[in-house]
Amino acid sequence: FETVSRMNHSCTPNTSYFFDSTTVSGKIHSIKYIKRGEELTLSYLSPLDSFDFRQRRLREDYAFKCIC
Repeated sequence: FETVSRMNHSCTPNTSYFFDSTTVSGKIHSIKYIKRGEELTLSYLSPLDSFDFRQRRLREDYAFKCIC
Protein backbone atom coordinates (compact mmCIF):
# COMPACT_ATOMS: atom_id res chain seq x y z
CA PHE A 1 0.00 0.00 0.00
CA GLU A 2 2.79 2.42 0.85
CA THR A 3 4.22 2.31 -2.69
CA VAL A 4 0.86 2.47 -4.46
CA SER A 5 -0.32 5.40 -2.35
CA ARG A 6 2.58 7.46 -3.71
CA MET A 7 1.80 6.89 -7.38
CA ASN A 8 0.43 9.81 -9.37
CA HIS A 9 -2.70 9.80 -11.51
CA SER A 10 -2.76 9.76 -15.29
CA CYS A 11 -5.69 9.44 -17.66
CA THR A 12 -3.32 7.36 -19.80
CA PRO A 13 -1.54 5.34 -17.11
CA ASN A 14 1.27 2.88 -17.72
CA THR A 15 0.27 0.56 -14.85
CA SER A 16 -2.85 -0.95 -13.35
CA TYR A 17 -3.54 -1.98 -9.78
CA PHE A 18 -5.10 -5.24 -8.67
CA PHE A 19 -6.06 -6.16 -5.11
CA ASP A 20 -5.94 -9.88 -4.39
CA SER A 21 -8.38 -10.59 -1.57
CA THR A 22 -7.04 -14.14 -1.23
CA THR A 23 -3.57 -12.97 -0.25
CA VAL A 24 -4.73 -9.55 1.00
CA SER A 25 -2.09 -7.87 -1.13
CA GLY A 26 -1.97 -5.39 -3.95
CA LYS A 27 -0.16 -5.89 -7.23
CA ILE A 28 0.89 -3.37 -9.83
CA HIS A 29 1.18 -4.52 -13.46
CA SER A 30 2.56 -2.63 -16.43
CA ILE A 31 -0.02 -2.15 -19.17
CA LYS A 32 2.34 -0.63 -21.73
CA TYR A 33 6.07 -0.35 -22.34
CA ILE A 34 7.77 1.73 -19.64
CA LYS A 35 11.11 3.35 -20.41
CA ARG A 36 13.86 3.28 -17.80
CA GLY A 37 13.40 6.29 -15.50
CA GLU A 38 9.80 6.92 -16.62
CA GLU A 39 7.33 7.66 -13.83
CA LEU A 40 4.91 4.86 -12.98
CA THR A 41 1.32 6.14 -13.03
CA LEU A 42 -2.15 4.84 -12.25
CA SER A 43 -5.60 6.01 -13.18
CA TYR A 44 -7.38 6.85 -9.93
CA LEU A 45 -10.73 6.28 -11.66
CA SER A 46 -12.18 3.97 -14.25
CA PRO A 47 -11.33 4.96 -17.83
CA LEU A 48 -14.87 3.87 -18.72
CA ASP A 49 -16.34 6.81 -16.78
CA SER A 50 -17.15 9.94 -18.75
CA PHE A 51 -14.60 12.75 -18.99
CA ASP A 52 -16.85 15.13 -17.03
CA PHE A 53 -17.42 12.57 -14.26
CA ARG A 54 -13.67 11.87 -13.93
CA GLN A 55 -12.86 15.58 -13.83
CA ARG A 56 -15.45 16.23 -11.12
CA ARG A 57 -14.36 13.25 -8.99
CA LEU A 58 -10.67 14.17 -9.24
CA ARG A 59 -11.46 17.75 -8.23
CA GLU A 60 -13.81 16.80 -5.38
CA ASP A 61 -12.13 13.65 -4.04
CA TYR A 62 -8.46 14.28 -4.78
CA ALA A 63 -8.36 18.11 -4.83
CA PHE A 64 -6.71 18.62 -8.19
CA LYS A 65 -7.68 19.45 -11.75
CA CYS A 66 -6.54 16.84 -14.21
CA ILE A 67 -4.83 18.20 -17.32
CA CYS A 68 -4.41 14.86 -19.10
